[in-house]
Amino acid sequence: GKDWWDPYGKVAFKTTGSYNPPPFDFENEKLLSYTKKLCPAYLSIGGTKSDEIHYLNEEEGNLTQEMWDNIYEFLRETNCELVFTINAGEWDLENAEKFLSYSKEHGYRIKDFRFGNEVNSFWIRGLNLQNYNQNFLEAQKLVRKYYPDARLIPISSSYWPLIGEPFPVFEEFLQTVALNENAISWHYYPQQSKRCLVATKSANKYFNLYPSYFDEFGKLSDVVEKYRSDYSPSSELW
Repeated sequence: GKDWWDPYGKVAFKTTGSYNPPPFDFENEKLLSYTKKLCPAYLSIGGTKSDEIHYLNEEEGNLTQEMWDNIYEFLRETNCELVFTINAGEWDLENAEKFLSYSKEHGYRIKDFRFGNEVNSFWIRGLNLQNYNQNFLEAQKLVRKYYPDARLIPISSSYWPLIGEPFPVFEEFLQTVALNENAISWHYYPQQSKRCLVATKSANKYFNLYPSYFDEFGKLSDVVEKYRSDYSPSSELW
């Protein structure tokens, strides 16, 4: 229900796009049938708009109680494990606790959480790494209160060909916040579509077959792996 990338390729001068899709239908019978064949698997709910929505909120563009109940019924029927991204862009402790408390009371299993999506872009929201670090520690305590076996996975920085991590925060976060037996994640964009206002490698179906594309990924994954081994060797890398 939030604005998103236009399916017809129109460029919007926003962080995403101007297309307003309907809420996802988790009761779709074909989706249920196909997903059951793929499981056991993880379902990740997150992305750019996860840092704008509020929980158990009936206003348009938020995660309503009915939506959340439908999502969990889908998980129950398909036997998927859930990784859920908590809103770090507009961090609201009271709303997050309301969501976790409701979920726990209803027996909703959440395997792991992420805290924010692509935190290296948070400067657009007027947030800096110090804000994020403080909020992460607060959110970590909250998750442990309701889901003590779940991890709160930080950062999820975006990496682009040629330039790596724009507006880097990954290493500084790991230097500042101690992570023990957690997980750290990163996103790699091998090319960017014409809808994106900035591109280091514009999308082309032929380029993906070039060996240099795979070499570029290898170089950047080595950088992230070094961060993990230097600062949080007991954590998984996603």
